[in-house]
Amino acid sequence: MKSSQFPLSLGNGFVLVLSGGAARGMAHLGFLKAFEETELPVRAIVGTSAGAIAGSLFASPECTIERVQKRILNLKTREMFRFGWSRMGIFDSGNTMKLLHDLIGPETAFKDLRYPFIATATSLATKTLALLESGNVGTAVTASSALPPFFTPVLRNGESFVDGGILSILPVMAARSRYPGIPTVSVNVNEFHDFQCIPDPYPGALALPSGDGPISGNWLTLTLRLYSLGLYRMLQIESSFSDWYIGISGGRFSMSSTSCLDKLFQLGYDAGRVFVRYFNA
Repeated sequence: MKSSQFPLSLGNGFVLVLSGGAARGMAHLGFLKAFEETELPVRAIVGTSAGAIAGSLFASPECTIERVQKRILNLKTREMFRFGWSRMGIFDSGNTMKLLHDLIGPETAFKDLRYPFIATATSLATKTLALLESGNVGTAVTASSALPPFFTPVLRNGESFVDGGILSILPVMAARSRYPGIPTVSVNVNEFHDFQCIPDPYPGALALPSGDGPISGNWLTLTLRLYSLGLYRMLQIESSFSDWYIGISGGRFSMSSTSCLDKLFQLGYDAGRVFVRYFNA
């Protein structure tokens, strides 16, 4: 792709929107590593689920991507999953919060971050996408990534929240509503092929993570694949509102895989370097 196709309006700053994707979120860290190596005019960050985790770590003055990468690669299973023994979820979301507090500090508030930052989460009370941008960062990001029925909901200010990806796995419209007039750069780590572009409405290149074959399998596989259909139709709509769309081919790897984290990080880093090269051309 020629650099002349790059939207010149991004030169005055942009909002970075980061998708959900569970383990594929490691690609977000690689992408942000490329940002860490150069100066780009990031005006704000909006993320959901894995994207909220990566965005909060990048925005924290306490973290470097290298430190986060090492910490995640050395995580033990018991640090990631602890049975919740609750009808609301299989695993306790407290482990996610503990990891975030270890990396950014337990008292870190949104006002302490280097960039304006929003974590999106699904409110069980209002059944709407909530934009969390004040108070404790670790609690908000944990809420944004509490995917049911696997992780227990997170109570914040008396209200229960779960994963923001349920309503929007790529919260571009939320970013536009909060930062009107500022261009958006969206990053989706669930693609099957890498590409960067100015998106057309409902871009056909976006592939469903459920694959091309018939929907079948065991109850868990079937549930996840059916669940993904609505999510990724919404992703197509949301991505079309971006000024610049970046698809990273994390879709080739399972969302729950921990054996490919190095590969995912490298995929993200390579995509980030391409973006930086276009931007600086």
